[in-house]
Amino acid sequence: MISIFSKKTFCALLVEFLLVIIVIISPALMCFIDFILPDPTANYIIKQKLPVLPFFILEILSFLTFFALCLKLLLDDKLSLIKIPAITLGLFLFFAIMQLVPLPQDLLQLFSPNTASLFKNFGFDSVNKFTLSIYPEAGIGMLLQLLSFLAIFFVVLNYIDTQVKCKRLIWVIIVVGSAYALYGIAHKLITSPYAHNPTFSTFTYRSNFAAYVGMIIPLAIGYSLITLSKTKKVALLFMAAVMLVALFFTTSRAARIIYPAGLFVFFVILKLRNPKKRNLVFAFVLVSVSIFLAALIGFSPLLQRMESLKSPVDSYSHRFQVVKEGINIFKDFPVFGTGLGTYWEIERKYTLSDWKQYPFVYNEPLQLLLEAGLVGALLLFSFFFILFRRIFSLLSKRNNQYVIYMTFACLISLFSIIFHSALDWVFHLPANAFLFFIILALAFRLTYLKKDPDDSIISKFDFFLSGYLKLSIVVFLGFMLFLLGSLAYRRYQADSIFLKVENRITKSLSKDAAALELLRIDRALELNPLNSSYWDKKAEILRLLAAKKSAPGKLFVESDSFAPDESLLLARKCYKQAIGLNPSNVKLHFKLGQLYELLSWKDEMKEEFRKALLLGPKNSEMTLFIKKHCPEIEE
Repeated sequence: MISIFSKKTFCALLVEFLLVIIVIISPALMCFIDFILPDPTANYIIKQKLPVLPFFILEILSFLTFFALCLKLLLDDKLSLIKIPAITLGLFLFFAIMQLVPLPQDLLQLFSPNTASLFKNFGFDSVNKFTLSIYPEAGIGMLLQLLSFLAIFFVVLNYIDTQVKCKRLIWVIIVVGSAYALYGIAHKLITSPYAHNPTFSTFTYRSNFAAYVGMIIPLAIGYSLITLSKTKKVALLFMAAVMLVALFFTTSRAARIIYPAGLFVFFVILKLRNPKKRNLVFAFVLVSVSIFLAALIGFSPLLQRMESLKSPVDSYSHRFQVVKEGINIFKDFPVFGTGLGTYWEIERKYTLSDWKQYPFVYNEPLQLLLEAGLVGALLLFSFFFILFRRIFSLLSKRNNQYVIYMTFACLISLFSIIFHSALDWVFHLPANAFLFFIILALAFRLTYLKKDPDDSIISKFDFFLSGYLKLSIVVFLGFMLFLLGSLAYRRYQADSIFLKVENRITKSLSKDAAALELLRIDRALELNPLNSSYWDKKAEILRLLAAKKSAPGKLFVESDSFAPDESLLLARKCYKQAIGLNPSNVKLHFKLGQLYELLSWKDEMKEEFRKALLLGPKNSEMTLFIKKHCPEIEE
């Protein structure tokens, strides 16, 4: 009995420790995710780098936390799990997996004619996979992220069963959020308070940080309204004010409107539920403290970019254009979508202008709709709808002040970021997604919470399991999580190798050095053969080797052991493999056309340039090159 109790205690401590670690480090890891976004007033090419390191660390921590909780639950006499809309969620996960499964071509033609047409017209039959996703590798990455988010959602839902645990977790979230806000304010003041910088705090995109602290501010306010300690009230008030000032400091226009509006709604709801004057007094004090802190900093940096809202149509014209492009994509892939995470791959085919390529639609619900189609989007929306309906239904029956205040605080946080997601891509950063699912689980669990968990009447799935069955479940879960962890680790290893090779490859690289990089990229392909970028990079190295082995001005001179033209033929195979994996990538078709030009294969060159023009019709630089080198081709 003592042994079992100690094991349960250890598992509980481990779960809470890992949860705290995730809350603390997830914002810090966002500095590794680098976006250089296009600016309508500047002429530079967008780069999208998503190093797998932060995703890998957070995925592994999430799976470990999930496994620790499962061990704790299985040590009880009965296995009890909180009831959620498991059917709709399970169907969505099944759908996400099915997007990655190769189908017979005729079946794909029936399910998604435009996807089948894309593989048929732009891919190669010898390497085509014929999946519902136009690029399965992107879908695998998104699925791993989604599983890690849901793992933490499950953990919080089934572990936070007392007010004490709930308060501890909320305190950690508030303190961490205010610390990152203070760091962001200090860093901006020291470096460039008046510069229009896309970064803020540890986030490489300011709007994402605004969404992050925007979710935490209502929690700090709600907690301060129900705590009896004056010291805690003052501390929470100060932290809320710091985060509010930081939110304005990000210069995110949408965040400056949406989150303060959410706070206003929060105070109105509390006033209707509890007409005491102290809520209004607290709101006045919060605003006063925020204004005081803003005055110390200076109002000019806080009000940057707000003048653009005088003509919102002009200010957001480029975002409206991106949304219009997303709608056009959805029209072509309405039922099953293009595949999770594939917007970046298909966007060039539908772009309406030449100067930019965005990594995401500036509208998260629309991006989900075009990537998952009506089937996937309806399943996920149904899950959230049922969950929110249950929260509101249960909340209407509660009179506990702590439950009411904190549940409404969670709901304001959730709905604020949901509204924000209609104007920006706030959920694509793990820190925001993890925090969203943590708060969602808290909102659901808070409606059941009482001081003693034994007094709670909560809807659960109860299972009475034998010792052997529990052991079997532990082994099965451990094996499945090991497979997921191994997959995440292999992707991390491959991406690390690829990034190193990418940074080393230059035209001045020696032949021996290029051969060494070729071995390294082969190792990356062993770890993850589904990534088209790796095949593209291998082809680039082979072309470089061909040039190094050639006599000056020639590409087809025989060498003693390895002919340059053989390197080019191998490069051709690599390009075809990459295109088979990712047929909508315009860059791959263009590069293959250039390779055919080197090989003097005119017909093949025309065909690939024609495909490139169809996939990237607005790319003026590529169009000029093709017209110059292949003037007879028709656009």
